[in-house]
Amino acid sequence: MKAGSKIYYTRVLLGVGVGLFSGWLYLVLPLGLLQSLIPSILAVLVYVGSFYLITRVLRIKAEDLNNPAFLKTGGIFAYFLTWLVFWSLYLTFTLPPS
Repeated sequence: MKAGSKIYYTRVLLGVGVGLFSGWLYLVLPLGLLQSLIPSILAVLVYVGSFYLITRVLRIKAEDLNNPAFLKTGGIFAYFLTWLVFWSLYLTFTLPPS
């Protein structure tokens, strides 16, 4: 698998995991601003932390890519989209209808 594909799929999988965790956090946090603010901050922190995962664990360097900026921006849209979709799906299937 190419280095760019590893970056993309790693961020998609992280988006799925953080989305499910954000949905759970939404249910256990008290009502108010913190209920949506903390999962959002968590999603951004995990995205920033994905640089460590990609460079240290997967051992991908900027030189391995055709476009070195892909290390920072690759999969950003897919990450946040899957995070939002799985957060919404988790809440849809766990919250009782009102």
